[in-house]
Order: sequence, then C-alpha cells, then structure tokens
Amino acid sequence: MKNLSLLIVLLITGMASAQKKPDCKNFHDGTFEIGDAETGVSVIERKGNIQTETNAKHGYKAQYDVVWIDECTYVVKNRKVLEGQNAMASDPKNEVKVEFIAVDGNKATARLSSNFADAVFEVEMVKTK
Repeated sequence: MKNLSLLIVLLITGMASAQKKPDCKNFHDGTFEIGDAETGVSVIERKGNIQTETNAKHGYKAQYDVVWIDECTYVVKNRKVLEGQNAMASDPKNEVKVEFIAVDGNKATARLSSNFADAVFEVEMVKTK
C-alpha cells in the first residue's frame, strides 16, 4: 500500500512539473530573429512596451505596442509602418498574440495567433542580443 501511495504521489508531481510554463523572462527584451527562406528573416527588437520588426526581404520596418498578459504571453497591436510597405493589413484593431510554449537557452518556440485570421503558427525565435 505504501508503494502504491508513493507511486501516485510521484505521478502527480511529475504531471504537475510537466505542465509548468517555461521561463520566458529572457525573451521579454532584446533582439530576436524569426523566419525562413520563404518569408525572409524578421529581426525583432523589443524593449519595454515597444517592438520594432524589420524584414529586409520584404523591405519594411514596423513598430508595435507590446502588452504582456503573463510571463510567457504578449500581444502586439497598433502597428505602424515606419519604412517601406508591407502587404499585411494594418487595421488599428489587429492584434497578434505570441505565446512562448518552450524555451531552450537562446531559442524559444512561440505560438502565434491573431484576431484577424484563423491560422495559428508555431515559430522558432532566436535571441541574438
């Protein structure tokens, strides 16, 4: 009976730690890269409540307001194109939600969703500075 009780406690403890959110604080501020050959690499600079995104392949630079929901989830909104043109719709009500689902050193896997499209994407974000 003791062994069964110990096994149950270990299983519950293991399940609780497996569901723990990653440590995302290292991804709040800094310089990051996301993208691939098809979409081009976007360089993201985030400091405080401002995020700037530059994509050389598509020739644009945009700025967003950042609102952190919790340690691992934030929303970017109020997009302003600073340079070039971007084909993305820039309705002021558009928001993109970014949720870090895994962190490994300077790399994080993020789930992206929005209030203007049904698609959900998972991307790798690499911290470069």
